This record gives sequence, C-alpha cells and structure tokens, in this order.
Amino acid sequence: MGDLFSRFNTDYFFKIPVESKIVYFWLVLYGVFFIGTLIIYFIFRKKGKTEKPYLPYSKKLLWTDLTISAVGLILVFARYEKLNIYSWRFWQTITFVCLIAANIWLVLGYKKLKQDLLRFKASMRKEKWLKKKNKRRIANR
Repeated sequence: MGDLFSRFNTDYFFKIPVESKIVYFWLVLYGVFFIGTLIIYFIFRKKGKTEKPYLPYSKKLLWTDLTISAVGLILVFARYEKLNIYSWRFWQTITFVCLIAANIWLVLGYKKLKQDLLRFKASMRKEKWLKKKNKRRIANR
C-alpha cells in the first residue's frame, strides 16, 4: 500500500530513476498510439479526397495525437539514455495526461465529423439533383 501512495510524493516524479531499462508499458502505449494514429490519418486522408469533412479531422489527428505520441516515445528513450532532466517521471505523466485529453477532444470532434458528413452528403445529393434539373431545363429550350 505504501508504494501506491508514494506516487503522490514529489520525489517520485522528479527523481531520476536508477535503473536504465526501458519501461515497456510506456513504449508499447506510445508506439500503439503512434502507429494507430498514422494508419487512421492515411485512411481519413484517402476518404478526404471524395468527402471533404475528413480533411480537417485528419489534420487534427496528425497535429495532436501523433505529436504527443512522438514526444512520449522521445521521453521513453531519454529515460533509457539517462538524460537528466528528461528522465523525470513527471514528463511521462504529463505526456500521458495530454494524450488522454487529446483523445477525448478527438472523440468529441469525431461526433461533430459525423454531423458534418451528413450535411455534406445532403448538399451533394441536392447539388446532383439541381444539376439534373438544370440539364432538363436546357434540353427543353
């Protein structure tokens, strides 16, 4: 039980870890987020060629989740290399909190994206219908 409460001590966050091993939990977590974000980015970018609302969302993915995961990976390797100030657990904790906050923001943005897609598809149907109507009108003259 004492180990759990030691995480609330400032020494836990600002002391350089003695062991020089990679913390695999952080490495796997940031690696999965980095690769997953890249895959989703390229999928949404491809969909963005036909459906425009995907493009701004894919840019949000690129600049939030991908950037935070890259910083997290850099901090994991800084801890492995024992770079003094970057080895603090504080930076990994802050990066993890930012990753969670960015993903909550992206999920809320994805809900907005679905609404934008519905509006976009409705406008495309309307535009297609109006083009047909205008072609008939020109043909009847």
